[in-house]
Amino acid sequence: KREIFEKLWSLSRSLRVGNVDLVHGYLREGNLAAALVGVLANIKIRVISKRSLERHDRKQLAFAKVGNHLASHITAVSKAVGRFVHETEGAGWDKLTVIPNGVRPGSGTVDDVAVASLRQRLAIPEGSVVVGTVARFNWKKGYEYFIQSAAIVAREEPTVRFVAFGDGPLRGEMEALVEQLGLQANVLFVGWESAVRSKLALFDIYVCASVIEGMSNALLEAMAERRAVIATAVGGNPETILDGETGFLVPAADPAALAQRILALARDPEGRRAVGEAARETVLRDFSVERMVERMQDFYTTLPVPKRASVGASR
Repeated sequence: KREIFEKLWSLSRSLRVGNVDLVHGYLREGNLAAALVGVLANIKIRVISKRSLERHDRKQLAFAKVGNHLASHITAVSKAVGRFVHETEGAGWDKLTVIPNGVRPGSGTVDDVAVASLRQRLAIPEGSVVVGTVARFNWKKGYEYFIQSAAIVAREEPTVRFVAFGDGPLRGEMEALVEQLGLQANVLFVGWESAVRSKLALFDIYVCASVIEGMSNALLEAMAERRAVIATAVGGNPETILDGETGFLVPAADPAALAQRILALARDPEGRRAVGEAARETVLRDFSVERMVERMQDFYTTLPVPKRASVGASR
């Protein structure tokens, strides 16, 4: 603990010497560190960022509240995250500004040769509709509901394939669930792969089955690639998707509702195309990196400019 304090004090001295006017933290530890260092360095503008919905234990909640109290401003990636920070962590609305995530849309074109090669590598039958997700295997991502929905879909459309890119602590448990449900031919776990964005074109339908979600970059990237998306109506997902137009929303932890929406889209290629086109337009307009940077610049330029201390004076 003493070593941590010494590092924070050393950093605060460096910031004072550098005449820094603004410090901006990200993620749980970074937020608290930025707020503390900002106070020690007498920096007037202390910004911290909230990117997700969390299940805090008592200690984590206490640290979050301290960071929120010491911060002068708080950015949140969605209105849902902002509400959580206000209602659960006790931050005032006057400190909160929503700045959604942004992704690079890319060309939106599909490399048919690469997709065919990937389908062959994964032994996906020709003509099979592919339902995919990209997510870490942890409790937040609702993988069990993704798999349970696959069991329902398989009874009606056995050629549909479910593909998951990602890894994490619950992968073994999810593999056991697939075996228990007899879905080894229907559900494929690819594991972690680099450049997964380039592989999204494999999916006919993209699913975000999360039980909590701040604002999913993977979902935005799938939308940017013209994928038909289905997401749970949690966190920032309803702020990303206009239900029935740019994608579809289903209740969280409800594999039956998810399966019914997957079946409807699996049987409607023209509907998939239309919603995918609308999804890409949404990302281009509202959720590109350029739009995110523009919002951040607007945020910074509205902040009060601190008065400089006179030369030789301490800050």
